Amino acid sequence: MIILVLLLLLIITSIILSIYYILNPKKSTGPSPSPSPSPSPPDKYLLDLYNDETYDNNNIPNGGFLISMLNTHIICHNYSTNGNPNCDVNCTTTLDIGNINNLMKIIGQGIYNSSTGKYEGGAATNCLSLDTTYFRSDLQPYAFGPLPYDDNPSHTGQYQDTVIGIIIDVKKIWKYIACMYTLDSGSIARFNKNRDIDSNFKSCDNSDKQCWNDYLNDDASKYLGFAGCGIFSSDENSRGLKNSANSFFVNPPSRKFKVPNKNDILNNPIFAFNNNKNIPFSRYQWKDWINATKQVNKLTRTTRFIELQCNNGDGYRENEVDIIVPSNTNNFKIDSPCNVTEDFKKIWIDSIIGIFTNAKTNCSKSTTSISCLKCSGLCCCNEDYHINVVKQLVNTFNNNNKKKIHGFKLDTLNIDNLNPKNNNLNISLIN
Repeated sequence: MIILVLLLLLIITSIILSIYYILNPKKSTGPSPSPSPSPSPPDKYLLDLYNDETYDNNNIPNGGFLISMLNTHIICHNYSTNGNPNCDVNCTTTLDIGNINNLMKIIGQGIYNSSTGKYEGGAATNCLSLDTTYFRSDLQPYAFGPLPYDDNPSHTGQYQDTVIGIIIDVKKIWKYIACMYTLDSGSIARFNKNRDIDSNFKSCDNSDKQCWNDYLNDDASKYLGFAGCGIFSSDENSRGLKNSANSFFVNPPSRKFKVPNKNDILNNPIFAFNNNKNIPFSRYQWKDWINATKQVNKLTRTTRFIELQCNNGDGYRENEVDIIVPSNTNNFKIDSPCNVTEDFKKIWIDSIIGIFTNAKTNCSKSTTSISCLKCSGLCCCNEDYHINVVKQLVNTFNNNNKKKIHGFKLDTLNIDNLNPKNNNLNISLIN
């Protein structure tokens, strides 16, 4: 009998201990599993990308990132840089940068102003290409903006406060890169006419150089003309590539890897617009393009260069990477001009890392004596305003695209800073 009682007590004790350990797993004996490593903070991740100057086995950059600047006027419809003391403080935007069809449309034509009956704030480009700039620690971090719009003080777009930017993963968008320039250039040659598209963009795998070369040797490569890459016709009605892109990137050999010299830049008021001087590189010439861009950076550190550019409506010295945005459109006169392919829509969303503002360092409030960087009237370009805009853009993108990106502040190099000591880029997270 005693043995049965002891056995029963042992069973009861075992059951109680089992229940206890189930309810209190942390009290159990034995080694604890190692915690999962926490992901890097978003600002550290972006800084690590910026500082990564390495390449993979196919000479495709592992690091750096692309940026594409947006005019505040196309984001906040009532935004004004002159005459509006409230600066549209209550700006509420529903713009989704993940909607590439709509984004390309408003970048090109701007926002319709019912009071003037015109579209304002657009870049006058088409829906087939996107202008970006490559940021990496071995290049000077210049970003496009501000831009004089026109001389009519009644227009809301007199000065474009271009201080909002999209951050893009260069590796994920790689196969849609058409060409690169050492200095702002090719985008001004994109035609904006209603005409047939008689060629198609061929998407090649990232490492398939032969596929790219075959494309350049085919007449279909005339599609590159929509991205500002190629030999341009002087006829405004037929602007684009005269021949296949092969004649531009491959022949004649003397045009490969050309680096502008000091006289090219300083003696030519429209250097950035002159395609005989500012030569594009194929994406497979990335290392050569980087080296050439470094040399051009040094040559543009003069007031004379910026003033000459300003007199021609520009003044910027950022590098340029042109992205092809392939379209389903076969005829502008019949089809919608912004009709992006499904493949690119997915890659576009996947390639977006974040949204930033550089209002602190790139506002049109510049006190410089250089005329094209001055702001007239009551400038609304301020950091707090644009931080709020970034937050809205990030939330809208995340809600619509089932992805989590972040907002950032970047202290880019102001265009009138002629003596940068280093290429440090201050990056901070917007909470």
